[in-house]
Amino acid sequence: MLGKTKLGVLGAATAAVVAGLVGAPAAQASPLVQAAAACPADSICLYTGANATGHMAWFQWGSPNLADQGVDSPAWVISNHPQTMCLYQDPNYGGAITSVSRTVPQGFALTPGWSSVRPC
Repeated sequence: MLGKTKLGVLGAATAAVVAGLVGAPAAQASPLVQAAAACPADSICLYTGANATGHMAWFQWGSPNLADQGVDSPAWVISNHPQTMCLYQDPNYGGAITSVSRTVPQGFALTPGWSSVRPC
């Protein structure tokens, strides 16, 4: 009889551990990985905040004026675009240029001042 009691307690403890493992929440992906997953295929995603936070706008063909999409002077970029994309300092593709190749999954910080984007 004593053997059955010990086995019953052990069985209940094992069941509680298994239930705890099954009911445990899954680990959350980092915010940058989540942002990269949210960036559509064949697009460049620009964010108003550091580390892919804030307002996000995505582009497949570009924009002559990022202010129209609420991301003038973006702080972060993730590119899921197959082509190298160019960011321009001025609207209508003018001024200084920087190029961005595919950056999934992390992206990188941008210096302030970019106002338009299109494939290079």
